[in-house]
Amino acid sequence: MIGRSSRWTLVAVLTVLLGFASAGIAQDLDSMLNEAHELYQRGRYDEGLSKLRMILNQDPSSEDAMRLRDAIEFRAWAKMMIQGDAHAAVVKQIMELALPAAREKGGDREAIVALVAKLDADDWAERANAMRQLAADHGEYVVAVLLPRLESGSSETRAAAMEWMRRLGTQAVLPLIQALEHDSPMITANALTVLGQIGDPRAQPYIAAYGAPGYPIEQVRDAAMRAMADLGVGLFAGDAATQMLALAEAYYRGDKAVVDPFRGVYTVWHFADGELVAHEVTRDVYHLKLAEEVLFDLLEMEPANGPARVLLASVLIAQAEAGGASDEETPLNNAAVLAAAEG
Repeated sequence: MIGRSSRWTLVAVLTVLLGFASAGIAQDLDSMLNEAHELYQRGRYDEGLSKLRMILNQDPSSEDAMRLRDAIEFRAWAKMMIQGDAHAAVVKQIMELALPAAREKGGDREAIVALVAKLDADDWAERANAMRQLAADHGEYVVAVLLPRLESGSSETRAAAMEWMRRLGTQAVLPLIQALEHDSPMITANALTVLGQIGDPRAQPYIAAYGAPGYPIEQVRDAAMRAMADLGVGLFAGDAATQMLALAEAYYRGDKAVVDPFRGVYTVWHFADGELVAHEVTRDVYHLKLAEEVLFDLLEMEPANGPARVLLASVLIAQAEAGGASDEETPLNNAAVLAAAEG
């Protein structure tokens, strides 16, 4: 018979071994994804597909799948998916597997606040682990909690918050675009800086708008001009209004260059009462909601912009047909008014 102390020792050893085994499995999945990504980049699509199938053969958990989903940008997943039906089916399976974990963890504000507090720890490893967990589990929802730090009286705090947002990458782009509406020029300027550093083309029309020669706040205008230099040449050309219309059209088409088709939760962001607010929508109307937001922003800049009004009518009608509007929004009525106004 095993003594009590020996039993506890055995349990402890088994726990450690199981922990090592789990870490090893996670590392193997990450390695396989990296190899698959590299193979697709090199045009070796069949070999890349085999690697993705190997991932599924490991029976990953929903948490594993979510981590893998977030490990590379959605444009990389889209490139894998368009290589054929077999490729699309495997990618779709990974994305669907990630959904339960993504829905459970994404918007848990209490958990986000607790992890953000650890970003102030003296220990570098603790800070790094907190940031990895924030990015993997909570993504874009982290921006709302970090946002007030962009106007901190401490330059170190501001710089750290900007760096953490930058590390979130494309996940931070849509909430940061909405944060540009903040009353604080410092927050707006710093958000523009981060958007330029991330380099996502969805931010380009907004950066152009704030960097226009006539924009009245010098601090914001200068930050936008630096961000545009960081961004380089993007998808859109012309002045800010032309770029915004092009972005709205791309959203309306569901262009995978600007619409992530592999999200766990389809969230649109608004800025209200000094805070970023998230609203979950259905997959069918997600791209339409993004287009709607851009078009309303454009019409706020140029109320008489005819092409924007016509496109907004189409967007609202499409939402009504998809059943993605609330009774209060009455998009079909709004669309009819717009359409009549434009003839």
